[in-house]
Amino acid sequence: MGKVNPQAGELINTYISKSSEFAKPILEELRRMINSCDDRIVEDWKWGAPNFAFKGVFCWTAAFQEHVGVNFYKGALIKDRFNLLEHEGAAEKSNRILKIRALGEINENAMRDYVQQCVHFNEKEMNPIIPKKETSIPSSLLQALKSNKKAFENFDKFPNSYKKEYAEWINNAKQETTRDRRINQALEWIEEGKDKNWKYK
Repeated sequence: MGKVNPQAGELINTYISKSSEFAKPILEELRRMINSCDDRIVEDWKWGAPNFAFKGVFCWTAAFQEHVGVNFYKGALIKDRFNLLEHEGAAEKSNRILKIRALGEINENAMRDYVQQCVHFNEKEMNPIIPKKETSIPSSLLQALKSNKKAFENFDKFPNSYKKEYAEWINNAKQETTRDRRINQALEWIEEGKDKNWKYK
């Protein structure tokens, strides 16, 4: 396991205190619950969010505008007996996400089960085997980029991993309105030279 940030506890306290009012009690309860699952779990701080680790990070929590997310890095391995985990992003990504919008939505049995499974995965050095697939840049994004010179130039200079993240985000939109909204957001971020996941770094 990599070196744990020695200020993790203090940074997590600050993160929770500065979160929105609906998110604070959710983050506090999730923190308590995750830490209580196994006395070998340690808190860490990476990518601007609370992390929880045992022989490597296995999940993080983050407050968003309308929900608190729990991201399980090896979620593809989890046997989801509670059917609460969501799969966001490309099919080859191994993470799974639990979204919580109110304190009463937290299922303690599910959380304990997920966390204990993830601790086991790290202890046994188990990793998901996810088939990779080629990702094409959607024509709608290319057309939008051509209308914005700065964004087009930045996108052209991006490493393939950045291009792929934006392409997958837009390709995975199920509705046209969602796709258009994502394209507009992508243009704004790309024009600023930001990758898709800049918020988490």
